[in-house]
Amino acid sequence: VLDGTDAVMLSEESAIGKNPVAVVQAMRNTIVQTQQIYPFNKFDKFERYDDIDVVAASSARLAVQLDVESIISITSSGKSALKMARYRANKDIIAITHDEETAHQLTLAWGVTPAFVLGRDDLNLLVANSIKKASELGFVSRDKSYIMTAGYPAGVAGSTNFIRILKREQIDYYIELAQKQKDGK
Repeated sequence: VLDGTDAVMLSEESAIGKNPVAVVQAMRNTIVQTQQIYPFNKFDKFERYDDIDVVAASSARLAVQLDVESIISITSSGKSALKMARYRANKDIIAITHDEETAHQLTLAWGVTPAFVLGRDDLNLLVANSIKKASELGFVSRDKSYIMTAGYPAGVAGSTNFIRILKREQIDYYIELAQKQKDGK
C-alpha cells in the first residue's frame, strides 16, 4: 500500500484457508490503517511524457486546490483516468467510458470508479449526457463542485485535452441541455 499499488490480492493458503472472511477483513483493516499515513498528492513525482500526462496532473492538482467532491473523467481507453490515479489526489475519480471492457479494467485502478458506459457523441452533448446520467445515479450533486476531463474529438483514445470546473450553474446548464436534446428541442 505504501508503494502505491492499485490493488492487492490474496493467494495460496490465505485465499483458501479455514476462515477466508477473517483474512479479507484483516487485509482490509490493514489497508485502511495504512492509508491513514499514506503520502497523497504526488503531483511532482512523475515525468510528463505527453499532453494527457499534463492534463491528468493539472486535474489532480486542481481537484485538491479547489477541494472538489471528485474528478469526472470521460475516457475512451481509460488511460486518462489511470494517469490521474497515479497522482493520488485523494479524490474519487469517476470514469465514464465508451467501452464496457475498459470499464471492467478500471475497477482495479486506485481511486477509480467506472460509473457507467456512454456512447460516443459531440463533446458538448457527451458532457451534457454524462452530467445528467451521473446526477441521476448519484455521482454528481448540484450542491458540490467537480473537475471534469474529456477529449476532443470525443471518443478518440489519447485525445484528452479538456478540463472543466463544474459548479451548480454548469451542472444545471448541462442537465438542461441533455434534457432538451432528449426531448428533441
